[in-house]
Amino acid sequence: DPTCQYPTIFYRAGRFTVMDSGEFWLSETPGVHRSISWCSAFPRMATYGILRSPGQEFYFINTHLDHISSDARLQGARMIRNHFIPLKTPVILAGDFNEPPDGPVFQEFMGGDSPLQDTWRALHPPGEEPATQHHFDGRPRGARIDWILTTAPFRVREALVVTDNVNGRYPSDHFPYMAEVDY
Repeated sequence: DPTCQYPTIFYRAGRFTVMDSGEFWLSETPGVHRSISWCSAFPRMATYGILRSPGQEFYFINTHLDHISSDARLQGARMIRNHFIPLKTPVILAGDFNEPPDGPVFQEFMGGDSPLQDTWRALHPPGEEPATQHHFDGRPRGARIDWILTTAPFRVREALVVTDNVNGRYPSDHFPYMAEVDY
């Protein structure tokens, strides 16, 4: 459907067991399929799974916030934070947040007593913020709008923007952002 995106989570079945999974729409009616609020251009959602490997359990959340409405981005971020952070279970939150770090969405996730850390900033010096978006041409534009945020006990080992291509062809208008973490 060209008017709706479904953030997906892939995992290694031999390494993780899915204990539970679900989704909710980033709107005032999160249980209503394809619901929209706050002038969002498209229906937006958060997808999650509770993954377990021997003796370890955590939430993996994937989202794609609105590219037009700053209010929809902020309200969606609040919904995600208010849903998962109080659960006191370790979290990996990944997505296209359509906003650079230090903006209102980033502050919503990182501000106050938030247990989240930005995997990029955990390893890279301040000010070193590569753009993650391009127009399928490999020329970076804008800011780092794709993030991976984690809580303890995750420790960041590596964080990088992947710019690989095949004969100048890219699979997306975003460079993949990758973080490797220890648990």
